[in-house]
Amino acid sequence: FRNISISGMKFEDEDGDGVQDAGEAGLSGWTVTLTKNGNPFTSRTTGADGSYSFTDLGPGVYHASEETQSGWTQTYGNSGYTVTATSGDNSSDNNFGNFRNISISGMKFEDEDGDGMQDAGEAGLSGWTVTLTKNSTPFTSGATGADGSYNFTDLGPGVYHATEETQSGWTQTYGNSGYTLTATSGDNSSDNNFGNFRNITISGMKFEDEDGDGVQDAGEAGLSGWTVTLTKNGNPFTSRTTGADGSYSFTDLGPGVYHASEETQSGWTQTYGNSGYTVTATSGDNSSDNNFGNFRNIT
Repeated sequence: FRNISISGMKFEDEDGDGVQDAGEAGLSGWTVTLTKNGNPFTSRTTGADGSYSFTDLGPGVYHASEETQSGWTQTYGNSGYTVTATSGDNSSDNNFGNFRNISISGMKFEDEDGDGMQDAGEAGLSGWTVTLTKNSTPFTSGATGADGSYNFTDLGPGVYHATEETQSGWTQTYGNSGYTLTATSGDNSSDNNFGNFRNITISGMKFEDEDGDGVQDAGEAGLSGWTVTLTKNGNPFTSRTTGADGSYSFTDLGPGVYHASEETQSGWTQTYGNSGYTVTATSGDNSSDNNFGNFRNIT
């Protein structure tokens, strides 16, 4: 029987497609084992170019397989190669492809000024859920840590999309559409960050200024049914009517510059809050005591 050789290549599958594309180099130092007739036989370590070769093999049924390594996903040659030796017929191209697993990470932060950037002093937010899909299918999720960070590790080839699960009372200011990543072997993806602004309220009181001194003195009651209007960034936004006690409140407001003013009524003179109130929203900082006083004119 003319002895044969069994050989192949171990390569890094950069795009994880199970094919050795141009430029995808060999991997050295990986162990390939060979059994003969179902029994352990011998092993080889891949060379500098990723190649291996078992030579001078006599008759028998051989099976070549690679020893996997932690942090890698096998993309080609997963089941190994079975070769029934035929005199003089060498067996080549018994190749193995592997993808070096990656991580996808980022930060969840409170965007204090709502500008869509993590400025100095804007801290991370813990306990927010970030979800990951793989090839458009739900894959995994995790909660941000004490510092607001999250990290998905040991990810194989695929197309991933990271999104945050929004929470009531917050406005997302950064990372709104999430992050799509086509994994490349060994290329970790960081800075997939999300920013959120904790919505605020702007509130106040409309009162009858009995003595017209511009101060709400004891016993000066609220006025119901008066309209308070709110603009946002210079544009009409919304309005409220004061309640039975004269109070008004605009709730769940995201970032922006707001201006609250009252709609005057005939027969009254405004004595307090004449120019209205301008509020540059800061995350979580409600603005109260934006009050208006009016004196009912006499004859």
